[in-house]
Amino acid sequence: MSREEVYKSYIHLDGLAIGGRLRGERQRLGLTQEEVARQVGLKSKSAIKNYEKGQIPGPEVLSRLATLFGRSVDWLLSGSEPGELTSRVAEPLGLYSRLGRADRKIVKEVEELLREADPHIKQHLRHQVALLKRAGKSRAKKASAED
Repeated sequence: MSREEVYKSYIHLDGLAIGGRLRGERQRLGLTQEEVARQVGLKSKSAIKNYEKGQIPGPEVLSRLATLFGRSVDWLLSGSEPGELTSRVAEPLGLYSRLGRADRKIVKEVEELLREADPHIKQHLRHQVALLKRAGKSRAKKASAED
């Protein structure tokens, strides 16, 4: 799997839900798409229009939007505040049941780091968790195929 494919699968977030949160925050503040675009340093309102329709902004724009709206990047992406998002990583225990002991230990360590991490590195850590989940699923499929 290429790096781009991994990135796309990790960022396979609900673009429409993110767009809805962006639109809701813009409307809550009484701003037009053009005003938001200008305030976050974009050249035209079409980018904001696309984001509201489901295109996911890049990290820099996402950070600027979060600042403008007085929200966290975590909230814009997931609808959850930072503490809520990290606790969700532990919820689907069934996903981890087929992971080896070493992989489960790594996931637990990453969860701990997420709880303590600076907001700027949380996205990277979530990416690592997604890669671990994907590796676990691949191993489980391979093991099932071999049985």
